[in-house]
Amino acid sequence: MACRYEIPPSLRDLDARSILKSVFEAAVARVILKHPTLQAGIRDVNSKRPVWIQLDVIDFSKHIEWHLLGDSVDYENSIQGIIQSQLDIKFFDSESQPGWRVVVLLPENGNCLEVIFTWNHPHGDGISGKIFHQDLLLILNAESLDGLQQSLDDHILKLPDSSLQFPPATEKLSKLPLSASYFMRAAWKAKRPHLLKNYYSAHWAPIQTSPIKTQLRVITVDNATLANILTACRKHNSTLTSLLQALTLVSLASNLTEDKAQAFESITAIDLRRFLPSDHKEFPWLRPERTIANYVTVLPHDFGNPLLTQIRSQTKVNTSESALSTDLVNLIWSISSTVREEIKSKLDNGLKDDLVGLMKFISDWREEVTNETRKPRKYSWFVTNLGVLDGNQATKEGDAWSICRAQFSLSAEVPAAAIQISPMTVAGGLLCVACSWQDCVVEESLGERLLADLERWLHQLGTPV
Repeated sequence: MACRYEIPPSLRDLDARSILKSVFEAAVARVILKHPTLQAGIRDVNSKRPVWIQLDVIDFSKHIEWHLLGDSVDYENSIQGIIQSQLDIKFFDSESQPGWRVVVLLPENGNCLEVIFTWNHPHGDGISGKIFHQDLLLILNAESLDGLQQSLDDHILKLPDSSLQFPPATEKLSKLPLSASYFMRAAWKAKRPHLLKNYYSAHWAPIQTSPIKTQLRVITVDNATLANILTACRKHNSTLTSLLQALTLVSLASNLTEDKAQAFESITAIDLRRFLPSDHKEFPWLRPERTIANYVTVLPHDFGNPLLTQIRSQTKVNTSESALSTDLVNLIWSISSTVREEIKSKLDNGLKDDLVGLMKFISDWREEVTNETRKPRKYSWFVTNLGVLDGNQATKEGDAWSICRAQFSLSAEVPAAAIQISPMTVAGGLLCVACSWQDCVVEESLGERLLADLERWLHQLGTPV
C-alpha cells in the first residue's frame, strides 16, 4: 500500500533532511511495536504446519529503503514502476525476519514522501495495510522528535516478548457455524471431477505457474466526481464496490466473446472485524478494528449466460469511445444493486456459512494450492475496497504530517482471480483504482481496455445530468 505523506514545514528544508530519516524510521518502529504480527517470523514455512515465532530484534536496514527522486524523472511513472516491482519481490529468511518492508521515495525538491508498505499475506490482510498507515500518521503527529529518535539503536529495534498478545485466529474468537447444505455445496465444488466443466470458471484465463510477474495499472477519479458517484450509488441502492463489480462485468463481457466466456464468477473481499468481539474473555486486550492480522473472507458472485447475452447485445451499439447508453446505464445499476444485496445478505448472515469456517478441513495448504493450479481458474476478477483513509489526523496544529493520496495494489496470485481491482480513497482526495493481473495470463490489451472502460464510465456516472 502506497501513501503520499505531506512533510511538515519544519522538516522541508535541506538542513532538516538529515533528521527526517531518523524521525520517520523511529515512527515506523513505534508502529511495529504496536503489532505483534509485524514482530514475528515463520518457522517451517515449507511444511504442512508452519508456526509463528517471536523474534528478538529487527534490523531496519533490511526492511526500510530510501530512494531520492531527481527532478528529471517522470514522477508518477517512477512511483508506479517501483510499486509494481515491490509486488513481485519475495520474502526470504522468514525464520529470522518478519514479512514486511517499507520503501520511501523522497523527491529531490518536493514536500512529500511516497511511503510504500509491502507485506506478506500471512502477516496481515488489506485492512492491515490501512491500519499501518493510520498508526504511522498518528505517531508522527503525536510524538516529539527527540522521543522518536530514541527508538532505534543503529537501525536495530529490540523487540519485547509480545507472544501473549499475538492476534488469535478468527475461529478462536467466534464460532463459524456451517449448515449442512452449505457444507455439501462447498464439498462438491472442491471435489467434483475436473472433466465436469463449470461454465462459470475463467476458462479465458487458464492458470499458468510462470512467469510470476504482476502487471499493474492505475486510474484516478477526482473527489468532486467521486462524490457524485457515491450520491448516484445511494440513489440506486448500490455501493462503490458493487458498482465496480457491475462495470467490470460489462467491460469483460463486451471484450470477451461468448466462446471465450459463457459466464463469470467474481468475488468481493469482506472484512470480518465487524463480527469479532472486542471484549473476549480469553483475549480482553484485543481490539480487532485496530489490529494487524488476517480477518478477511470473500464472497462469490455468479453472472450467468442470459445476463452476459443481454450485456453483449446492448454493448454492440456502443463504440469503444462512446458513452454508455441509457439502457446500459440502467442495466449496470440493476446489476450493481443485485451485488449490493448479496453483500448485505452476507453481512446480515455474519459468520454463518463462511468460507473461513471450511478452512479447518484443509490439512495441507501447500498441497491445496498446488491442486488448485491443476484446475480451471474459478474467479475472473476480485474487488477489494478498503474504503476511506483519514489523512488529517493531526494532533499538532500547523506543523503536522498528513496523507493526501493512498493506493492499494495486489500482487498476482497464480490460482486466484485473474484480475484484482482495488479502489482506495483519502478523505477529501482522489479515488485511486488499481488493477493488477499476472503477466502472460491476462492479455495486456484486455487489462488496459478494462481500465479505460472503468475510467470513462466512472466519469460518466459521476457527471451530473
